[in-house]
Amino acid sequence: MVTLPYLTTLGRLNKTEPYIAAIRKAEITLSLPPMQTVLNETISNTGYVTPREEHEDIPNFAHIVNVGDERNPELVVDGRQYMKYDERTGVTRLTAANDWQLQCVRVALTLKLMKEGPDSMARFTDFPAKLFMDWVSGTLVQRYTLPPQSEMALRVISALYYFTLYMPELAKAGHDRLRAGPMIAALSRVPLDLVLLMVDPDVEGSVGDLENADQFAKELSSKGKSLALGKLGFSDLHTLLKASWFGLNSVENVGIALEHLPTWLAIAYTACSDRSYRKSKLTERAERLSTGNDMRNFVDLVGRAAKEKFV
Repeated sequence: MVTLPYLTTLGRLNKTEPYIAAIRKAEITLSLPPMQTVLNETISNTGYVTPREEHEDIPNFAHIVNVGDERNPELVVDGRQYMKYDERTGVTRLTAANDWQLQCVRVALTLKLMKEGPDSMARFTDFPAKLFMDWVSGTLVQRYTLPPQSEMALRVISALYYFTLYMPELAKAGHDRLRAGPMIAALSRVPLDLVLLMVDPDVEGSVGDLENADQFAKELSSKGKSLALGKLGFSDLHTLLKASWFGLNSVENVGIALEHLPTWLAIAYTACSDRSYRKSKLTERAERLSTGNDMRNFVDLVGRAAKEKFV
């Protein structure tokens, strides 16, 4: 399971070692302050790069780095995109409060994942899984004008892939997927017999390995029951989805959210809770998909999980 954004397919294009080395060097002059939410709640085991001159030698970076270790994480973000420092008054003020709050939620959920393990990412109702499945499959159906048979196949593959994000045993094609069949059928709303045909490793043409977003994209195109899908890879899927969100680093965040579950959950949470994102395609999907208290329950659970990491 991917624990940090820079361990994803997109994130690995950047090396984090220079960031970490520069942070440790700069801390000698000015220690990193802990992250605080827009409501001034302090997040444990965190720090942020300030817009003060003592930190100007740290290269800019967009996502979370860990200057601790896996067991004792110390997560750091670059605050310079979100705030300004007034040297005259000595006051730092947020200039992108909504984007900063998304980052705070993402960091808190990443801490939860690293400290409590993959199971902790399954406790937010099935709404984020439904939204992920609808986001991916719905975008492809709309883009390629696909028939119902293809839509069902895409929903099954997307549901299965989402489960692999916190159940790594499902990432490799195998019989564990048969035991997960009822769960996939319930989420995708595809009949169980069809789901089992798609996930049974003994059936020719069943879904292959789903260990990363590139394999996910390739399985969507090869098992999506339509030639119109062509041959998709990670970059193609990312291109199709990136316009569904906006804000600072939105394009990269979308690509990372395909593999880093805390990033996806933070985006979904923001889409459901922050009205400034109401015109995003992802928020529109969430509102169409939600029934009853789906969105409210999801938002409440993520909010509680984030608060667990506040000091």
